[in-house]
Amino acid sequence: MTAVTATGVAVSFGCSGSGQGSSGTDQTASLGQTQEAVMGSVCECASTARECFHSADGDAGVHECKAEFKTCETAALAALKQLEAEIKECRSTESSCLEGTRDAGFSKVGWQEREACVKTANTCIEAALPPPPPCIQKLEQCVENGGDRWKCLDEARQCVRGTATTDAGAP
Repeated sequence: MTAVTATGVAVSFGCSGSGQGSSGTDQTASLGQTQEAVMGSVCECASTARECFHSADGDAGVHECKAEFKTCETAALAALKQLEAEIKECRSTESSCLEGTRDAGFSKVGWQEREACVKTANTCIEAALPPPPPCIQKLEQCVENGGDRWKCLDEARQCVRGTATTDAGAP
């Protein structure tokens, strides 16, 4: 593998530099963020590999870079598989729970039982998801604290680019 191959890996995973996704409030968006964070980890692996290849000294150095990249990539993809398994388990439990509410029909109790099943599944999924990347956390905090959304977004972009200022646009 060469620096060109590491760059190819970065491009194939859609790496554009940061690997940090956009903020979302529903679980689909959160799962998307998590997948982007994992792909961001793979991108970071590729970036590190590129740097390693540029400073590698001979074939031994190149082989060491390859091994480091493979270890890094394997860990990032294993984290995604683990997350997918945890979410699948949450959804399976939700499905079983909903199946158990069939006898209650369309009564108020039935709706409450189904609502409880969905709420439990959502809590399970939220617990499985890792926290969003730091720049996204700052964006969410800025907006939640009443900051101007455009200033908050601009600050998040600067954070992702590594040039964040100290004022996040919060009042």
